[in-house]
Amino acid sequence: MKENRIEQYASLLIRRDQLKKEAEIMEDEYYREFGDEFYNVYEVKISCIELKKKIHYCQAARNHGEKIDVEMMDAVLKEEMRDYYTQLKNLFANVQGVKKMKVSPEHVVLAVKKKYRELAKMIHPDLHPFTQEDETLMDLWNRAVKAYHMNDENGLDEIGILVRHRLQELGYEEESVVVIEDLEEKIRSVNAEIEEIMNTDPYQYKMLFEREDLVEEKHLELKKELDSYLHYQEELEGILHTFISDGEVTVEWKMD
Repeated sequence: MKENRIEQYASLLIRRDQLKKEAEIMEDEYYREFGDEFYNVYEVKISCIELKKKIHYCQAARNHGEKIDVEMMDAVLKEEMRDYYTQLKNLFANVQGVKKMKVSPEHVVLAVKKKYRELAKMIHPDLHPFTQEDETLMDLWNRAVKAYHMNDENGLDEIGILVRHRLQELGYEEESVVVIEDLEEKIRSVNAEIEEIMNTDPYQYKMLFEREDLVEEKHLELKKELDSYLHYQEELEGILHTFISDGEVTVEWKMD
């Protein structure tokens, strides 16, 4: 009975890892499909934030009867906006990186899944305490996880050879006896992880890509959002221009 529960636990761990991998794939696909639009929206949104900060700066100067120092304003805002533009730069890099990624053929994905499962049963740290106690095995396991997520079939083959060699050096059989404390609690915990992964983004993107109408709806949603921000940007530029040109205008400004 206990052996069956251990087998169930092992299967749950492997399923959890598979779902995590699928979620990563869905997230990549999401940004491959919508990444450029996300970037465009965020770029204009940042512009609006910066314009609002400039208006606030100008209004504060006007309220105190001070001359608006445009150069000083730009210097102050450059520092305040640094994190926003860093995020924009990172978003651009992520979108471009996803576009360059190669999609692995299905037969490779299936082969990788099988080889990862074999390695997991041999040295998964949650199943085999000796893995955590041995630096070499732990390093091999981390490499296996990385190769699995990258669909690196050859890498998993090489790691499998090294794992078997290390197990022999340590005197363990490939199918070592598994001793797991609090097994039932661990099973409940992994089941909870699986449920959480399946019910949150990015795994939920999977359902989005199963329907073309939902994909098109998302494109339209992002277009509307971009148009809204572009319109808002024009309004803010008009208000700022009034300040800079030293015209008389009263503005009620609130920071979102």
